[in-house]
Amino acid sequence: MTHRTSLLVAVLLPALFATTVVDGATAQAESDSLAVQTDQVFAQWDQPDSPGCTCAVMRDGEVVYSRAFGMANLEHDISLTPQSVFEVGSVSKQFTAASIALLALRGQLSLDDDIRTYVPEMPDFGETITIRHVVHHTSGMDSYGGLFRLSGWPDFGYINNARILALQSRHRTLRFRPGEEYLYSNGGYTLLAEIVERVSGTSLREFAEENIFGPLGMANTHFDDDHRTIVKNRVQSYEPRAQGGLRRYVDREDWVGPIGLLTTAEDLLRWARNFYDIRVGGPNFIELILTRFTLNNGDTLHYSFGLEHSAYRGLKEVYHMGAWEGFSAMLLRFPEQRFAVAVLCNEPWAPELAREVADIHLSDVFEAVATEGESLPAPKAVSVSTSDLQKVAGHYWNDKGKRLRRIYVQDDTLRYSGGPYESKLAPLGNDRFYSLGESRIVSFTSPTPEQPRQMIVDVYDGEPVVYDAVEPVSPSPAELEAYLGTYFSEEFDYTWVLRITNDALTMWDPRSWSELALSPLVRDVFQFDTGRLIFTFARDAQGRVVSFMADAGQSKNVQFVRR
Repeated sequence: MTHRTSLLVAVLLPALFATTVVDGATAQAESDSLAVQTDQVFAQWDQPDSPGCTCAVMRDGEVVYSRAFGMANLEHDISLTPQSVFEVGSVSKQFTAASIALLALRGQLSLDDDIRTYVPEMPDFGETITIRHVVHHTSGMDSYGGLFRLSGWPDFGYINNARILALQSRHRTLRFRPGEEYLYSNGGYTLLAEIVERVSGTSLREFAEENIFGPLGMANTHFDDDHRTIVKNRVQSYEPRAQGGLRRYVDREDWVGPIGLLTTAEDLLRWARNFYDIRVGGPNFIELILTRFTLNNGDTLHYSFGLEHSAYRGLKEVYHMGAWEGFSAMLLRFPEQRFAVAVLCNEPWAPELAREVADIHLSDVFEAVATEGESLPAPKAVSVSTSDLQKVAGHYWNDKGKRLRRIYVQDDTLRYSGGPYESKLAPLGNDRFYSLGESRIVSFTSPTPEQPRQMIVDVYDGEPVVYDAVEPVSPSPAELEAYLGTYFSEEFDYTWVLRITNDALTMWDPRSWSELALSPLVRDVFQFDTGRLIFTFARDAQGRVVSFMADAGQSKNVQFVRR
């Protein structure tokens, strides 16, 4: 080394070291700022008397944030930690579908095989239903999990896969030809769990542990096919009581496939990392589970192997949310940014919180997209007065889906309430809003001055859903008498008696003496349990009530005839 070179090195090395220190300090300050902002998202639940959430964030394959807020068990004063184990509802589906994909790639089954090849107990519908149809919710089969109550199953009764499939196999008609439409089906994923077991010779729990969870180091994850199993760090879930306070849920099911996964936020990120740093399945596996289904008419679905494909604030996203008995969960990925966030809660609504976390950690990316003229402005980009928000508040009804939605203002924010789920609506201007809980645009319009206002919900890669503004109904005791009587379902071989109790219409079960209190939605339509069961009554030419159809969202058109 020459004397001149030595001098140059002596001058440059301190400067380079100083620059490195400054850059490192800046990066740490940015990381600390993001952590503080993320903490604020969950601050209201970070209390010793509140359920709460765990949240973990991954960027470029590294976990950059992992914290817990609130309590895992209120009775025993146990706080949540990043190692807390939650039930994650329908987030489970992607692991059931991934198990099917692994079996297909190994040649142990074909996605185009008839389901009756493996489960001949299922009825012959006169149409071939393939495994691929079931994976993508396009089989046309109803999902009977939601209608257990109508077959005489008691509240909090024991449920397992065999009982779900036994009930489902009694239905002999399809809602549509396989491949024609999309109908989300828990029953379908129960069938997939059965196929995994019959093809592999092991339970879904064992297969997933050996082929997915073990290789990925997801040590705190398994399908809970025996609810009596002792699970370290298991979380208790809660729901609000109508009269105030909380009540806990009691786990009494061994139902796996569509639900049933126990896991942690950090374990879910280990799965998310596999989409970039592939350790399970190989490239063909990743390509397969990300391939969206094509309907018979050539349209491409938003769904693939338990994964929802959408766009949020101009960026591609892949996600699935889950909700089950007080638990809610969201695993959200932005694949092009190699970013993922997992939020698991035992009472708060996780999907909305996960998007708020993404807003914080990807703010620089979202802003860059917006400056390029992206058509979806950032949420809350427009200021709207409370009085203007009140103009679109009210009740909206979609008759095809039998859905009533309530739009209301709380704390100067418009909120969208759909049954048990709620989300904030961020104003975009011109009576357009962005739903933070789900990636969709909600707009309000009046086709003509004479027509009532409508709410239009744009679903990614789907047909917009139109709701008409309606006035809430409140039938008098005399009007309720028109519905009284005994109703029988030939399909379920079960009878319910409609009567009036405490001035409300109720369904009484003469075998168990259980009673369901029904709330009116619109004329001749009632609900039970915040919309989880919808009953639509039919009248004859003389206006007499003669029957009702039961609808549990995924399960529709189960008829009970008045005797």
